[in-house]
Amino acid sequence: MSTRSLIASISSVFVIAATLVLAVPAMASSSDADHDGMSNRWEVRYHLDARRPNALADADHDGLANLAEFRLGTNPRDKDSDNDGTFDGLEDFDDDGIDNEDECLVGGFSADGEDDEDCFVGGSSLGGDDD
Repeated sequence: MSTRSLIASISSVFVIAATLVLAVPAMASSSDADHDGMSNRWEVRYHLDARRPNALADADHDGLANLAEFRLGTNPRDKDSDNDGTFDGLEDFDDDGIDNEDECLVGGFSADGEDDEDCFVGGSSLGGDDD
């Protein structure tokens, strides 16, 4: 292979790679039009407005913001998604003795017991009374 052919091949690879890098954010944002961390499909399924950021809202007033419900797989329109008689915010999904709403107020939770940011969006706490 000549030097000129090698340079042309390498240039083509860089162009393709740059195109993919630039296209990925566009594809990701198309699945979350309002950039609130919840997919359009999920928001439409639960009758939330996929065009307006509403991650901090608590549609069912169960103590968990919509984004926390999205990440936990609970229904943001049903206070008791698993119908066990306990509101989703009062459940303790990671069995650490602290209910989901309180974990959101103090810094996050996850179902596997690891501290993560399920209850935070852009530095704002989710699941509190001021949401």
